[in-house]
Amino acid sequence: MYKLEGDKKVPARTLKKGELYRIYAFKPGKLSVGGGYYVDRDVKIKYETPSKTKLAQANCSVNK
Repeated sequence: MYKLEGDKKVPARTLKKGELYRIYAFKPGKLSVGGGYYVDRDVKIKYETPSKTKLAQANCSVNK
């Protein structure tokens, strides 16, 4: 995980296997995880979208 200072990547910390983060934005070759932090989008990162069932459950709880 890193922050950007201009075009320079400034390391913030190393993520551990299994850590989960929400993705807030997609940039060319990187994913924004919020707070100005990014991770490179490569084979080490697994990006998943929620299943339709989970999306429906979230939508249901929001509409209550």
